Amino acid sequence: MDADKIMVLDAGRLIEFDKPSELLKKESGLLYSLVQESADKEDLIAMARGTKVATTEGTTSSSSS
Repeated sequence: MDADKIMVLDAGRLIEFDKPSELLKKESGLLYSLVQESADKEDLIAMARGTKVATTEGTTSSSSS
């Protein structure tokens, strides 16, 4: 989720392309579904909202803003 925009493909076809925060607002979207199935969904959602940032070690930390 540490990206300006995300491209979601299904069978090689472009399905979604937008900011992670916007894609996660679409409950019928593919990215939303994938994140909901993830064990890390809370961290992924926080990163998309900018309330958590990824570190170089692959862990996350809270944003100070």
